[in-house]
Amino acid sequence: MKHLECFDIILNSETNRIFAGTVLSGHLVIALTVPIRIGQLVVAFTGEMRTKWVDKVSENIFDSVEPIVNFKTQMYLNERGTDDPVEPGNYSLPFQFTLPLHLPSSFQAEFGFIRYVCFATATILPGQTCSMATTKQCKEFKVEKEIDIVDVVRFQDLRHVGRQRPVQAEECFELIGCCRKQGRIEALIRLDEGVFLVGDTILAKLEIQNCSRRRPLRRCSLFLLQEALFHAQSFHGTTSSNRTLVKVLDVATLQLPHPGDRVSQNVELHIPQNTQPSSLDAPLIRLRYRLKLDLGDSCELILPIDIASNLRSKRTNQHVATMVLTSKEQATLFADSTPPPIASLKSLTCRAIAIKFVSINFGSDCSFGKNFSLKCQKPSFNIVVALEDDLWNWIKEAVNELQAWLEKIASLFVDLVFEDVSGYLMQFIGKIHWRRGCIEVDEVRTVEAIINTDEICPRFAFQLFCAYAMVEKFELISVYYLRQLEFTLPSHPLYHFWFYVIFKQWNVFNELAITTRMLVSNVFTWAMYHGFVELTEFLWCRMNQSQLEMSCVIHWNRFCKNATNGRVFAYLCNKLCQRNENSICRMTIACFFRTVQRRGFREGSSLLAFLLINGCAMLKARLFEAKGFEVLRSVVKHFDFRLYRILELSISPDQLEKAVQTLRPHFTKEEFNFFRSAHRRHQFT
Repeated sequence: MKHLECFDIILNSETNRIFAGTVLSGHLVIALTVPIRIGQLVVAFTGEMRTKWVDKVSENIFDSVEPIVNFKTQMYLNERGTDDPVEPGNYSLPFQFTLPLHLPSSFQAEFGFIRYVCFATATILPGQTCSMATTKQCKEFKVEKEIDIVDVVRFQDLRHVGRQRPVQAEECFELIGCCRKQGRIEALIRLDEGVFLVGDTILAKLEIQNCSRRRPLRRCSLFLLQEALFHAQSFHGTTSSNRTLVKVLDVATLQLPHPGDRVSQNVELHIPQNTQPSSLDAPLIRLRYRLKLDLGDSCELILPIDIASNLRSKRTNQHVATMVLTSKEQATLFADSTPPPIASLKSLTCRAIAIKFVSINFGSDCSFGKNFSLKCQKPSFNIVVALEDDLWNWIKEAVNELQAWLEKIASLFVDLVFEDVSGYLMQFIGKIHWRRGCIEVDEVRTVEAIINTDEICPRFAFQLFCAYAMVEKFELISVYYLRQLEFTLPSHPLYHFWFYVIFKQWNVFNELAITTRMLVSNVFTWAMYHGFVELTEFLWCRMNQSQLEMSCVIHWNRFCKNATNGRVFAYLCNKLCQRNENSICRMTIACFFRTVQRRGFREGSSLLAFLLINGCAMLKARLFEAKGFEVLRSVVKHFDFRLYRILELSISPDQLEKAVQTLRPHFTKEEFNFFRSAHRRHQFT
């Protein structure tokens, strides 16, 4: 249409390659030469996953489609709701879409594709311009731009694969020729780690021994392979089929060992920059990666690896959604704020809906168990997509919190596995109380509500009394039943301690016998590791100095590395630092740097976040200053937005400013750009 001179989408990004979890923004550009009535103007972002092929034998058509995302926004060139003609001129309408954190990466292959498109449609209404009739019917104009989406797959997301450092694969191949064995070949591939970033170089250590005396190897190559697995249903949905495509990303030719020789060599393979990360959860198309050592004669050694997203691009640093903290973490970090932050109406509403939704639906599906939060499918809430994603994040946080608390209670049933106890615990879901302002179970109020129900059995009530140190509640149970429980409950340090206290003497903390001291030490250690802060406080206030050293200080290194309950850690850290500040801070800092040295910063980052969120003020300050602000240096080096945000909320502004001035001359240009975009309290020139 000659009167619509320009109708186009211009993205703010320099390229069409966008990371999931970022903000897709741009402008809809329109140029009109005459007045035109525009009835509807829509900008949308859609994505779908599709697999399709025809079976050559049965001639069945396999075709499956899975919608991924569908965002739409209505735009107006005149007053909203009017059909008045739009005056001639040039118009630029901004738009933006907040993408979910995890979106399958764009992919195109023979048997299917994952495709994302940003498009705009304009509906021209019939009417009269100043020169001529435009049309007698509505006419629609459409412009679209394909977007290359890259999923944000972090090292933490790939922990479930169980690839500990180092990883290796080895095999012994028997060579057969002329109806008899001709020897064997022993091969080994070893990697320092099993997870890599896009753009990384893989250093593989190979050992090949040709134990055959006569037969030489014909070829010896190491391949980096991308395997795409496709799944589709038949046209009528009665059968399903799978296809696999293998693509070589890089290959290296190796030295051929002569018969009887053993060869050891290091080989480098490069992961291309445009490589998609490993798939997390894709129903139709799944990408995985492998190293294949090809020795010929069908002798192949396979070592699976995983590839995570490389988030070091300075264009994506501004909007990465991984910097968002959970409500529980925010409540802990802002606990001492004066005045306390005021929650938004949106967060309060999402919290209330999430708690109600989880209380009603948790465990109603057959996937209830340790992986419930991973298997639970996102429902449709029939609300705005951006709000729907935020609400779903709150629901997942509530599911994880509820799951963790139920597993904690299940630890009291030492003679049963979690799945066996889950059915009994499910009846108390409606009695759970939550702390105000965040997603965290209020354990004391919850236990009191459970105890007052008619469904609870006396044995379970006694177990709760023991775990939460409800000493006054023991009077509700008769002595005869307590004697019976002493013989029926399984062997456990928690029950051993309380039966000793009830039937022998309450002055157990002052006894000098080694067996009695071990009794107290064992129950205190159990309470530490299982997160029962009420029992920990009860014991701490009554234990003498030698018992505290035996129970807590000796275990502190291991406890720091494995601690999961922030309230227990915060209580013990505060109490221990009051007694021996220098020793505890030194032990904790040494534990952190030892973890980073052995497992790398990516593994140590979770421990660092835990220490900064739950540690006392003195520990945070000393940890931040250790080794010339090594913590801040590592956070900037690895472009970790979430950790930087935690640092901002944990460290005083003066201390952070001092570290900035010290390290600023040593930052690279890319690191400085990250720092400038992430910094919230200071201005850079």
